[in-house]
Amino acid sequence: MKTMLQVMFSVLFFLNVGPVWAQPFQLDEYLCYQVDPQRVGARVELFGQFDHDWQPVYVYEFYRFCNPAEVNGDPINDKFAHLSWYHFDPMGDPEPKRRVVVQNKFGTFDLTIGESFWLLVPTEKIEPGSEFPHRLDHYKVYEVLQGERVNKDVFIRDQFTSEGNVAMRPRYFAVPVEKLHDDKHFPINNPKDHIVFYDKDPITRNFYRPTVDQFGRKPMKTRVSELLGCASAKLFWEAY
Repeated sequence: MKTMLQVMFSVLFFLNVGPVWAQPFQLDEYLCYQVDPQRVGARVELFGQFDHDWQPVYVYEFYRFCNPAEVNGDPINDKFAHLSWYHFDPMGDPEPKRRVVVQNKFGTFDLTIGESFWLLVPTEKIEPGSEFPHRLDHYKVYEVLQGERVNKDVFIRDQFTSEGNVAMRPRYFAVPVEKLHDDKHFPINNPKDHIVFYDKDPITRNFYRPTVDQFGRKPMKTRVSELLGCASAKLFWEAY
């Protein structure tokens, strides 16, 4: 059953009266690369804003890497805040579809999200002067089943390259989560910072760097840049 606050927000949203608040993000925008996949094997537990309890998952493959990026001239907040993207198998019950209303640099959007099969992990890209991003959160990533295409021209610059491109369909929605792994607890630092990942035209990019995260040290070799991640506020959500 909807709360009175949820009902009021739905009315305001569909009347087009504008955003509920302007969110000051701690999080960067991201340019994400498909990388040479690498197998891992780790059982972890996740607890996010959609969960009623800790959710066990089995993390088994590293296959994307996300660099903080300037987008249309907006500067990078933390040049060390990299994210490794892992595939996992859920070990609990299937997740319901959810409606999520988000706000970011492109506007306010109504998304329908489905299952989650991915985990974003804070990562150090090892090079002279690099640091581990201890204040960066973990993120549980959900598939976007339905959402408005933005079709916005963007100029993206990260630590590897720069490109003009077009942000297109919202593909994933990422929610900050707590994580338990090997008796270590990783809390949420910035609970209001979420990420919407948009498709863009893929561009072949071949770069190599060693990296390290909580699953260990690994080489990272990029193949193509394929996603733009935009820091986003979650204004409202409900399960179907």
